[in-house]
Amino acid sequence: MPSFVTKLTEDQKVDIARYLMKQHWAIDKSEEQLIKSLNHSDNFALIEDEVIAYVRVINDRSTFAYIRDVFVKEKYRANGHAQFLFEKIFSDDRFKTIDNWNLRTKYAHKLYEKFDFEVVSDEYAKRLMVRLKRIKN
Repeated sequence: MPSFVTKLTEDQKVDIARYLMKQHWAIDKSEEQLIKSLNHSDNFALIEDEVIAYVRVINDRSTFAYIRDVFVKEKYRANGHAQFLFEKIFSDDRFKTIDNWNLRTKYAHKLYEKFDFEVVSDEYAKRLMVRLKRIKN
């Protein structure tokens, strides 16, 4: 049974950063950038000999949160690990007043729908704006 942690060791941060650097959504980020992002986020992870599942929550502790960098390493998938981490997130008292949760995804819509996420309507999407600045490493 994996251990659940919210405080990562430096080795675990490196493990996560190196895994993320191979994923399409973070392939352009350096290990240093990714570790810095972990240091400034709330982290939820399952650990065996390595980090096997991870979710990062960026938030203001009051009204807004953004979920990022969700993964379960391939050999550990289909065991409910991601669902377990989301249950931990949504039962965490630090987030009880947050009413605006966001995430972007290509995958796992069924998982996120279990936690009341929904694809935004065209009308909502028209009000959503993003600023993406590409920084060379």
